Amino acid sequence: MAIQKVEYYLNGQVHQIPLDSGRTYRKKINAPGKTSWSEKDHKYETQLKITDVAGNVKTINKDDPTFGDKMMLRVKETEAPVITITSPAQGAYLGSNSVKVEFTVTDAESGVNENSISTKIDSGAEIKEGITKVPIESGYKCSYTATIQNGAHTVKVNASDNDDNAAIEKTASFTVDTIAPTLNITSPPETLITNEKQITVSGKTSPDCRVTIKVGNTDQGAVTLDGTGQFSKQVSLSPGENVILITATSLAGKVTTVTREVTYDPEAPVVISIEIAPNPVGVGEEITITVEATDE
Repeated sequence: MAIQKVEYYLNGQVHQIPLDSGRTYRKKINAPGKTSWSEKDHKYETQLKITDVAGNVKTINKDDPTFGDKMMLRVKETEAPVITITSPAQGAYLGSNSVKVEFTVTDAESGVNENSISTKIDSGAEIKEGITKVPIESGYKCSYTATIQNGAHTVKVNASDNDDNAAIEKTASFTVDTIAPTLNITSPPETLITNEKQITVSGKTSPDCRVTIKVGNTDQGAVTLDGTGQFSKQVSLSPGENVILITATSLAGKVTTVTREVTYDPEAPVVISIEIAPNPVGVGEEITITVEATDE
């Protein structure tokens, strides 16, 4: 008897397989447009039916002892997972040696292979253990805390999906700086007493710091640093004692402060009395000058 038709069942569709030559039937078809990862055993179950002209049907499916394994079709997607580093931000300055790396890995098709998620600090070893992975839609929200020395560093994150597509490695460069900045004040000197309403506050700190100057609770406005970290700012005083607070803040948020106490005395002394005796006086004779004055 001759074969009437050969049918191949895949993902709800029936494909007629035509005779190619002799006893061989052949046809090219397209695989399903979706990964088989979510299917049972991560494969599509297919079926083959061969019917002869007498109406006898031979069915081959996954349970067939000879060809069953060939009836299971593994289909892989080609889109790589997406990695997003949320912390530390690119270019961040961190004021602690304990650095928390946070990132997400997502893949909407086959999903993220949890065991593939890794991170690396600088040129160190790949890290997989100790990463916290919280399931989110299509992937994981991850975090890893590392103790990192002061200086410039780079964190790297890698992952793959369940169809073995590797994500593009994501990196973020950052700086750890736990040391408070130096702040040297050259003017005014300690406990200055002056009759000038305005004086100059001068000093030097790291050129990447932000400097603020307050007289009492009054901010004196923007302070400009040159390329070496030197600054000079004219400030206004109130009569009496003035506390000047100079603050340098690093990019990592570390703070150094210096205070100067300056007394502003704009009032001239008050003369209460003057006495010169004897008056008149003889040539070459001694006189006594008595002055009573105050400067309160």
